[in-house]
Amino acid sequence: MIVLIVGISGCTEKKATNGTWGEKPAANSSSLQVINSTGNYYDYNGTNYYYVSGYIQNNAESDASNVKIVTTAYDSSGNVFAVNDTAYLKPQTIPATGQSRFYAGFEDPDNNIVRYDVEVSITQ
Repeated sequence: MIVLIVGISGCTEKKATNGTWGEKPAANSSSLQVINSTGNYYDYNGTNYYYVSGYIQNNAESDASNVKIVTTAYDSSGNVFAVNDTAYLKPQTIPATGQSRFYAGFEDPDNNIVRYDVEVSITQ
């Protein structure tokens, strides 16, 4: 009877590549998505800063750690104005099917930044 119950329950079926039962696939760069990002100017003690903020969505069924965010700012001619690869991310490990808030800043005293790109990946 016990053998029949175990066989029907699926406990003998291997779903993961390493043979561990019930293991969820690891999050990867393609499972991360930038959502609701915005860029705004902010004056702090007489210096203008451009801040980019938003959320990173983890669409995987497992947590995403070692997330790297690279924000690139451009001027009106399409030239790279600055690159920030030290964005703040909270929480740093994005929960499965959850979100983390991020922001990155650039010193821009002459208001040269007109657009930005955000790239997100998982480093090993």
